[in-house]
Parts: sequence; C-alpha cells; structure tokens
Amino acid sequence: MKKSNVAKMFFVFSAVSVFLFTGCKGISLDSGGGSDCSVEYGSLSIAKDVNRSMDASEISKVKVTVSGTGITVPLTAEGTASGGKTDITVEKIPVGKNRIVALQAYNGANEIEGAVMYAVTDIKSGLNSVTINWTTSKIGKIYNALLAKGVDISALMDTDKADLEAAIPTDTHSVLIDAESIANDYKTQSLKSAENYILEHGTVSVSAKKVSGYTVQVTDIASKLKKVSAPSEDFDLAACPGNWKVRVLDGTGKVAAEKQIPVTSGKTTKVSVGYVDASNLGGKTIVFVKSASVPHIWTWEEGGVKLSEAVGGIWGKSSAVTKMVPATAEYMKNPSGWYMIDYTAYATGKVIKFKLNWSGSEITGKSGTFWYDGTSAVSENPSPAPVGITIAVGEPEIPPAPFKIYVSADSAPDIWAWSSSSSNVTSAAKYPGVKMLPAAGLKNNSDWYETTLVPEKLKVGEEIKFILNGNDTTIESHKSVTFWYDAKGVSGAAGTFYDADPTTLPVPTAPTVSITPATGKSVPLNGSVTVKLSNRNSVITAASVTISGDVSKTYAYADFTDDALTIPVKSLGAAQGSNITVTANVTNSEGTASDTSVLTIAAESTDFFTWDNLLCYFVLTDRFANGDNKNDYSYYRTNHSKNSAVPDVATFHGGDIKGLTEKLDYLNKLGVNAVWITAPYEQMHGWCTGGKPFPHFAFHGYYTQDWTFMDQNMGTVEEFRTFFTEAHKRGIRVVMDVVMNHTGYNTIEDMITYGFGKTSVTQHGWVDGGATWGNNHTQTDYTSADWSKWWSGWARGFEGKFGFAAPGDDALLMSLAGLPDIITEKADKVAIPAFLKTKWAAELHKQDVVDNGNTTGNKFVDYQLPSIENVDWYGQTGDWRVDNRGAPADYIVMWLSAWVREFGIDGFRCDTAKHVHMYRWGQLKDACQSALTTWRADSSKLDDSGAKDWDENFWMTGECFGWTSIAGTGDYYSTGKFDSMINFSFNGSSGGIGNTPTESDWGSYMNINENTDSDGNGNRNNVLTYVSSHDTGLHRPGDQKLVGTGLVLLPGGVQIYYGDESARPVCNGGGDKDMETRGDMNFGANGDCVAHWGKLGTFRKFNPAVGAGKGSATKRIYNGAAGENKVAIGVSGTSVDVSGLFADGTTVYNWYDGASAAVSGGKVIFAGGTNSQPILVSDRNPADCGVTF
Repeated sequence: MKKSNVAKMFFVFSAVSVFLFTGCKGISLDSGGGSDCSVEYGSLSIAKDVNRSMDASEISKVKVTVSGTGITVPLTAEGTASGGKTDITVEKIPVGKNRIVALQAYNGANEIEGAVMYAVTDIKSGLNSVTINWTTSKIGKIYNALLAKGVDISALMDTDKADLEAAIPTDTHSVLIDAESIANDYKTQSLKSAENYILEHGTVSVSAKKVSGYTVQVTDIASKLKKVSAPSEDFDLAACPGNWKVRVLDGTGKVAAEKQIPVTSGKTTKVSVGYVDASNLGGKTIVFVKSASVPHIWTWEEGGVKLSEAVGGIWGKSSAVTKMVPATAEYMKNPSGWYMIDYTAYATGKVIKFKLNWSGSEITGKSGTFWYDGTSAVSENPSPAPVGITIAVGEPEIPPAPFKIYVSADSAPDIWAWSSSSSNVTSAAKYPGVKMLPAAGLKNNSDWYETTLVPEKLKVGEEIKFILNGNDTTIESHKSVTFWYDAKGVSGAAGTFYDADPTTLPVPTAPTVSITPATGKSVPLNGSVTVKLSNRNSVITAASVTISGDVSKTYAYADFTDDALTIPVKSLGAAQGSNITVTANVTNSEGTASDTSVLTIAAESTDFFTWDNLLCYFVLTDRFANGDNKNDYSYYRTNHSKNSAVPDVATFHGGDIKGLTEKLDYLNKLGVNAVWITAPYEQMHGWCTGGKPFPHFAFHGYYTQDWTFMDQNMGTVEEFRTFFTEAHKRGIRVVMDVVMNHTGYNTIEDMITYGFGKTSVTQHGWVDGGATWGNNHTQTDYTSADWSKWWSGWARGFEGKFGFAAPGDDALLMSLAGLPDIITEKADKVAIPAFLKTKWAAELHKQDVVDNGNTTGNKFVDYQLPSIENVDWYGQTGDWRVDNRGAPADYIVMWLSAWVREFGIDGFRCDTAKHVHMYRWGQLKDACQSALTTWRADSSKLDDSGAKDWDENFWMTGECFGWTSIAGTGDYYSTGKFDSMINFSFNGSSGGIGNTPTESDWGSYMNINENTDSDGNGNRNNVLTYVSSHDTGLHRPGDQKLVGTGLVLLPGGVQIYYGDESARPVCNGGGDKDMETRGDMNFGANGDCVAHWGKLGTFRKFNPAVGAGKGSATKRIYNGAAGENKVAIGVSGTSVDVSGLFADGTTVYNWYDGASAAVSGGKVIFAGGTNSQPILVSDRNPADCGVTF
C-alpha cells in the first residue's frame, strides 16, 4: 500500500479513502485492486524534530464499521496491519442514504484511544468510495449520535443537513465537538449556534523535578509538548478529553517513561514527574510518617534547632508549616499512606524528636532522613523508588470556582487583599495592590469593578480582608467565597456586602438613531454615510434605512454590524451635485426613533484623515516661533535678553500662537495631520524654583493660573481662532495639552497682583533669586491666613491648613512635585476661589489696555474666553464663572470644554492622567464631544476651513508616565474614555537616548489595528508612540533619516517632537535633563533630512493604510471611515512585493520620488529601497492629492 505523507503536529490519520461495494462484493479497504487507500496512523512518540508524527508500524489492526438506518446490526470488517498495510472487505451493505463509516485503529487487542474517524456517504449499487479524515469526522460523529438516539438519518432533508452543519464549530477539532448535545437539541428542535457545542479541554497540571532537559508530552490529539528547562518547574498542558498517556522523552526523543492518564473536559489531572537516584535523599532531612490521615507534626532537634518554630509554627496551632504532605514517587516506590515534611534547610544533623497531632508522648526519630511507621523509626527506606524517571498521576479534579471580589466605585480602585494564611492573595507584586477591572457579566456592570484572587494563595474557608486605594483602612469581608462590596452605594446602602449579584437590569427606554453627516452637510464622492443605533437596554426588533432623492436604496437591520451601518457614497452610484435624503428608523420594545439627513454629494475629498492614522507634531509653542515680540514680557515676565542676570533655561523665549500660525506651511510640508500644542490658557505669572540655578517660568503650559483666559504671552482669543482656521484649512487637526490634576505654584508676582498669601516683596517683576534662586521662599510667609484666598477648598496643600485638604501618599491623593492637587473626587459644590474673583473683577470685560509688560495695545477683554459665561452644551447652561455651579473638577471640565466650544478644538492631550480619578476623564471626554458637536452646528461661529463638515469624534490621549502597552485595554480606555495612551516604549526615562523603531516593530505594532473601540466613538483604542519628548530625552542616534523612516511608518498613532526632523540638538538645561530637550526650534537646519521626513509624512497623511491598515510590516490594507487604501513599503531593494495588493498591470506610484510603474509578476521596481530612501507604494496618484515632487 502506498504510504501517505505524515501529518505533522496533530494526532490524526491522513485522509483515508475507503472503497465501498454492494452485494457480494462488500466494502474493501485497499483490496489490492490497484486503488490507493492511504491509511496512516501516527505513533504516540515524538520525532527527533519534536514534531508529532504518526508511525503506521504501531497499528497492528484496523477495523471498519458501517452503520445507518435500516442496518440493524452494524457491518464490520477488520484486518491485520503490517507496516501500515491491510486488506479489508465488508460484505452485503444495503443500498441507502447517509451510511456512517467508522475507522478504528488498534495496537494489539487495544483500541488506540482517539484513533477513530468517521465519514457519511450514500451507498449505491456497485463501487463506492469515501474519504475519511478529521474534517469528515465532524459530521460523522453527529450522525452517529443521531442514529444512537433513534433518528432516521436516511430521511434527513437538505434543510436538516444545513441546520446540523451550521451547528458545527468550524475551527474546532472533531474530538472537541459535543455531538451528543447537537443530537439532543436537533431532536427537540432547539439547535443553538456553533459556539455552544465546543467541549472544554482538560488540563494536565505537571510538577516536574530533576528532569531538566527532558520533554513531557500528553499523547492526545493535540499532542502538546513542554521541554523542562529548570530543576523544578510547574506547568499546564491542555489536552483533549479521553484516556491517554503522559510520556517523558529524553534529549534524543526516546521514551524514558510513560503512564496512562485520564483527561476529563473541564477538569485538571495532576501529574508529578521526577528522577530518582541516590542523590534524591542524600544530605537531606525529611521526616516520613505513616498515617491513616494527614497528620500535623511538631519537631525539634535533641540539643539543637527547634525545627517547627524555625519554619514559623506555633505549638498547638495547625497551619501549613505543621501539616505534612503526601509522600511522592520521587522518594518511595509505594508512597501510599505515607506523609512527609522537609527540614533540610534548618536541620543541623542532630537526632530529631517529634509529636503528632498535638498529643501523645514525644517520639524519638533519627538524624537525617527517617521513616516512622507508627511503631518505630528507621533510616532505611521501606519502599525505595527505582532509579530513573517516575510518573505519579492523580484523579481528574474540578478546578475551584474563581474567587472574585466586586467593588462599586467611580473609577477602578486599587485593591490589596489577604487571608489568615497569606499576606497577599491578589496578583499584585506589592502594595497598594492590583488595579481592579471593569466588571463583566453582571446584570448591570456600570460603576462596578472586579478582581480575581490567586487560587494557589487561597485556602478553603478563610475569610478575606482588604484595603482599597492604599488608604490603610482595613475592610473585613467575613467572606470566604466570591462577594460584592458596594462601596459607592450603587445597589443599596454604601458599604454593604452581598453574596450574589446585587445589581438590577438597566431600565429600558426607547432607542436612538443618528446619521452622520448631519442634515445640510455635504458628503464627498469617496466618503460615506454612517447610521448608528443605540438599543437603550432593550433588544432592537427592527431597523431600516431609506435613501431617496436622486438615488433610491434601502437597507434592513441585517445590514448593520454592531448596530452601525456605513454606506460608501460610491455604492449609491450618485453623481457629484446629487441630493439625497437619508431616513433611518429603529424600534425596540419601548418605542421607535427616527432621524433624517439631507445631503449633497460633493467632489472627492483629499482629506483622508482618521485618528487611527494620526501623525501628530508636538510643539512647545513658546520655543517654536515668535510672531509678535510685543507680548514677550507680559505679566512682568523676564528673560536673559531683558536681564542678563537671568539664565534662559526656563524663561519664556517668545514663541506664540501667531508665530505658530506662520509656520503652518512648514508643518503641512512635513505631512503631519495634527499638531499638539502646549496649553495656551493663562499660566502662573511669576517664577518658581526647584533648587536649580535658574528661575522656572510656566513657558510649557503645565502651571495653570486661570483656565478661562488666554495667556498673554501666547496671544489673543482672535489670534487663536485664526490659528485654528488656518490649521483646519490644511487638514491639520489641533490637539491641545490640558491639565486637570493640579494648578500652578504660588509665585510672588501673583501674590502681589491678586492679594493671596503674604510676601514682603512689593515690586512687580522681582527676580532676586540668588545663587540657587530660592529667595522667593525667604520672601514668603507660609503661615498667613491669607492663603485661604488662593485654592482653598479646591486643592490639597499646606498640610491641610487654610481650607486646603491634606495631601495623601497614593497617585490620586498626592501633591505631585509640591503642586496644589485638585480634589478631583470631591462632589460638593464649591465657591470660586477668592483670588480668581479678585482677578475677574479687575479684568473680565474690561476695555482697559493691558499694561504689565505687554506692549501690544490689546485690552483685557481680548484674552477672555467668551463661551464660559453662556454655556449651552453637555446639558449645562448659564455662567460658569459664578459660585456653586459644581465641584472643582466640574468647573475645570466645563472650562476646558469651553475651549472646544469656542474654537472647534479636535482633541486633548491629558497631562498626569494617572493622578486624576478616572471617571473625571470620561466626564471631560463627554463634555468635549458635546461642545464639538455644538460648535459644528453653530452658524454664529464663522469658519471657512470646512472643519464644520468633519464627522470624526473628539479625541483624547493620556499621559501615564512609563506606559508601554499597545493592547488597548484597561480602565483608561473604558472608564476614562481615552482613545489613546502615550507610548513610552522607545524612550521611557528622563535623559533617555531612545531607540529607533525597526521593521520588526512595524510588524508587531500591526496588532494595534485589531484593538477594540471601547467608547464606540469610531476611534480604535490606540497609542501615541514617540522617540523624543519633553519629559524623557532627544533621540539623536546619528542618522536622523533612519529615525524618520522607522517612526513615521510605524502603525498606530505617531508623535514627532519638534525638531526630530531637523535633528534639533540638546540645549543647556542648567543641570535639568528635561530642560535639555526644550530648546528653540532650529529652522533651516538639515534641510535634506527635513525633506525626507516630509516625504514620509505626506505618504502617510494621504494613505491611511500606513498607520491604520491591517496586514504585515510592508503590506497594509485599510478599509474604514477614511475610505479604502492599500500600500506597500520597500526597504530591502528596488523590487517590492505587492502581491495580494495590486493586480498585474496596475499602475502604482512611489510617493518618495513621484515615479510610477506597472505591477508585473506581483512586484514593482523603483529606485531606492533602503531605510534612507524607502519605496512608498500606493495606487493613489500623488498629483490627485496636490502633491508635487
């Protein structure tokens, strides 16, 4: 018989062809008539290449069984197999439909477990054939189960067969398909979806000792392997249900030991593997005791160490350190009834005495290892283990149910939990514990969080105590199984414990529906219309979309995916200038909702923006470009140019919004599609010191004084509005840096101006700092009651005096770097701080010309933010500069979102995200989304940039210092509603030199584009990756072109720090590593390198597949809100593989130099193909996007 190729890594037969005859000819399996009936069965051994292969020589017999409706006694035939060859004939098979053919292999008289396959075939007169393999076994097993339950399988109709096949899991091996349940549900006409019919694997939990270098294998279908690499190692192997063997193989693949083991679905079978030799007991002190039950032992050395005390035991108190454990085959051939305890680490070689179970006379043992059988102690092993590999197998056990703790809270708390026998039963490595995850599976998950305790640390019946958020207050649960702690009072009184889910299902309401773009807008030919539904806690029973006007089309609820429907305009066949009306309806049990949008079809757009393809340019506005030197010294600020005694390390250098506006064409040529600017709102006026030899002004925007005014050094409200309009005209989104965690420091300048605190200085612009610039503190009285006029009631500081809250120790309660910490968890309404009232009384609506070093001639009113006093978004109204509108964080949320309402800001970068209660970030996100929607609909906010027609939602990225995960999971994305987290993976420490992303990183970062969208706003959970930043270091490895290629072509969001493209050098930081990264922009330097970065950025900007596509490192495909796009990247030669992207004959373009070529043989050839001159392939013509070379 011809031998088929071996199927590697699976416990399978290769495909088996069985020839079937009727009448006297019967059924023949390789009857020698020239037919090729390949039968091959893999051995239960491991080949030297550690792949699983089936050795047909182990098959001594093969049995074929034919059964079906009308066959009262299954027809069987068997034949002896030699070298995998056999002749089998089955006679007199009745003609009929849906006959079941089963093939079972034997080794001697024993069935080879799992070595059985099925197929279903119709029997006709004459020669018949059927192929049997694991795929045919899926339906074969089900028909076999149906037949056993009395179903007439010969009468099954095509519709019946289709229903059965739909219930078969497609990506599951046949041995894990629950054929019994499928058959039962078919009989009761209650078939479910396929995922309901997958059997669980069993688990083989292996404890391996002294077998390093050996391989452990379970001989089931999947044949999982594990090479032991340590002297002691514990691991789990998944295995299919059945009776298998566990085998231990030496380095040559030879079986050193094997033992039969039972594997049960959903249960764990424990296996101990060890190596016994003379050294097993040599030099050890182990006490063995024979007992009918597990004993506790109290031991001491005669004239030596008190052994039980040494291991932490207490006389009379049973514990883990006094409880003996069952002896193992590592030490005894027959360990049954014997228990042991190891004192090797403590014993000194003296004779050991002991008592058992806290009673009776003391017993004298031996020195070193000995055995006590209840009568006497001996040093000789009564049942020596044989030398070599030993395997001990336990019975399958049901794993203990997971012990979970649920806690209600506004945001995910940290939890530290312990029991009487374990000081830490969480997965955390250290206090204050593990961050709890959003709850899942409750009737209502809202405001609930969960954590699963570590099973190995738990003991049955032990009650759990815990601490939340590191506040050192112990909470006693009096629970020893899963419980709910309602800390917030969501389901009842705050602080109540529950033994079962206390939540109630959300109250269902009528559904909602929205259409984007909204009525009155235009949609480009290459754009799309999106309809989104919300079920509002009730099942949607019907939904429809109708398009009328110049085109006509309808859609049903079946066309929606996850309650969203995206309709490409091109699919409608509508011409430019056409008018369409989109009407959407949705119904649930509580009512019906509808929406209508009247749209005009516009020309194709070249704005291919999606936040998932973000290329964001981060600029410290003050260090970038000075557009108006008349505002350089506002608020009596100074620098080295004005006062030579003042070092320029951390002064304002003159950059402003007007200068940034003038440089927008520079940014446009770089191809960036977003710019991240430092906060433009008013900062502390004066300077502070950190013990460094320079004054520290708030040039970077992180020391807020007033969230409702522009900082005069940055420019006016109207200059800021112009900046937005011009940026948006270029398709550049604007991301503003914001701070909610803290305010700025107190400065003498602000104390003089606004009358809080107490200082002996009366002169504006005072800079007498001394050698370490610390004299500001000697001139300040920190005991004055006038500090209550500052951030009293709003912030933590002053050790809890003057109306401030006392700072705590954890991230949420601490005073970061001594800054006043906003009490973001505070819920009570508060008054406006006194100093702000003083400020606003002097400045708000004032037509007085500013006279504080600012020589622009502007008035105070030119800097105030108008939207604050006429709020009309986020369900709020009125003036938010008055007392008692909300808690401190509520004010800041409205103040920050007012900037969005006024200018149409596209996104925020949120500083110090981990120091703010997470739900507050979610609140800010919702407020900003509402503000952006309101701005887009407000005709009074004039805008000719086209940004009001944009339909992407508000975007936020968060800074959690040290964040490196790209998985897009966790509380930041869910509760905080962040779309992105800043990724520190390539430069993660202050003064860091960083690393350049490689092609390998391109491949691994493709996983980002598989992440979910936690808040459902259309932006995938993402990261913002950088190589240089203001808080770490500048990445300048020597060839900045290579840096640009590695970074700009990286999937996911990417941030360029100003001057990365021009190799801006490290500046004088006055001994401060962060300040070294914050020098002035070096315009005009390294023009060739800047042009290189611009080519990369432009390619990315107009080809969203670069950052947002799926595929591989060098071939990426995008299909989403920004249209359809395919790209290939060549850095390994002039020939670029484009197979699977572009068909032969397709004209494609190299966006690096503008050349075009036709695809041939799945490849295209262009100049370059290196990291310094990459080939950037797309079928999108650069000229169509206005790009020239």
